[in-house]
Amino acid sequence: MSETKGVLHYFKNSGWLFSEKLLRMFSGIFVGAWVARYLGPEEFGTLNYAQSIIAIFLAIASLGIDNIFTREIIKFPEKKKTIIFNSLLIKLLGYLLMCLFVGIYIYSSSDTYKAKQIIAILLIGYFFQIFSVFDLYYQSELKGRLSTLASIAAIILSSIAKVICVEFNLGLFWIAAAFAVDTLILSIGLLLFMKTEYRQLEGEATFDKELILNILQDSWPLIFTGTVIMLQARIDQFMLAKMFSEHEVGLYSSALRIVEAASFVPMIIKSTFFPKLVSAHATGEENYRQALTNFYRLNFILFIFITGSIALASYPIADILYGKEYTGVGFLLFLMSFRMFFTNMGVARSVFLVNENMTTYSFISMGIGTLTNVSLNYLLIPNYGALGAIITTYISFLVSIFLIDLLYKKSRKNVLCMIYSIITFWKFSIKRLVA
Repeated sequence: MSETKGVLHYFKNSGWLFSEKLLRMFSGIFVGAWVARYLGPEEFGTLNYAQSIIAIFLAIASLGIDNIFTREIIKFPEKKKTIIFNSLLIKLLGYLLMCLFVGIYIYSSSDTYKAKQIIAILLIGYFFQIFSVFDLYYQSELKGRLSTLASIAAIILSSIAKVICVEFNLGLFWIAAAFAVDTLILSIGLLLFMKTEYRQLEGEATFDKELILNILQDSWPLIFTGTVIMLQARIDQFMLAKMFSEHEVGLYSSALRIVEAASFVPMIIKSTFFPKLVSAHATGEENYRQALTNFYRLNFILFIFITGSIALASYPIADILYGKEYTGVGFLLFLMSFRMFFTNMGVARSVFLVNENMTTYSFISMGIGTLTNVSLNYLLIPNYGALGAIITTYISFLVSIFLIDLLYKKSRKNVLCMIYSIITFWKFSIKRLVA
């Protein structure tokens, strides 16, 4: 295969996923801005606060089985029906546990009745997440196009539902319900696609206690990892609501949504080049070092492009999307745009951690970063609000992605590689990445 064909091959495999993520990005930005304008900063803050509560407990709902499910399907293809059936039961158990913990939080918290109501609506919608097992099945069978089509349909119909809520002045309650519709429609699409295929699978679906226990035994550490990831991503909004105001959460979330919408780019890049980096790791140290260096360079170049675009246009973007009621979002967006540096380099770093089988270390470094985040939030948010949350986020990412790696011998070489790649980004070579 020629070098040109090799490059095209890596990007072609991500085409459907890229289309879905691009559509989700545009929906998140433009439909999200429409909803934000309608609700105003305070109610939009209430909605985002409720979403942060659900997100923090979401790792419990999955019970960490996603990667384990794919492994089992590939390892035991003759037991696909049984694996799917029992994974659905595990997901259902996870959802019930999530309901228990969220219910305890709602009962014991001092939140307003409106906030508790929105949390409950979103929680009900997440019931349909148990059917994400079908999406995992399609991914394991290299049939991701089907689940992507279902996801695209869900994004479009959910966006229409949100627009209807705004146009007919239905209020926050129904807008929260519209957000829950996303998972419902996706589940219906996956069920329709899966109905015929499931019948064609060999064997019978039987309850397998041993299989369930084996999956849970392997997956429980991933629950803690997922919880730490969600805490690091959402704790700012939670603490802003508790220590400052929901109005401030509305401003902070408006800026954050735009930056997060762009974060799919490094994820696509990772999924595109991950197989090549795994292969390079197996072929020799020098080949792997060259590939990893250029992978870091690519991610840094993307950071420059994305952050430059957002930062230069931050004030006009905020004014056009959110209007005068969201005064201050432009400044927050400008500051948050530099978050893409840590997003890009963090996603790229995860490839090294997976290749070196450093999952425990990854969990520890994220945990330290999260503790840094929470501790500094207590100091900065009461006095500086959203600005304090942004400063805290940057410091916590710096700690978890760079400083801890410098202190640990096994990761020190990699962080030095990252720094070298950043200061020599102009030497990027796609040939050395895919050769």
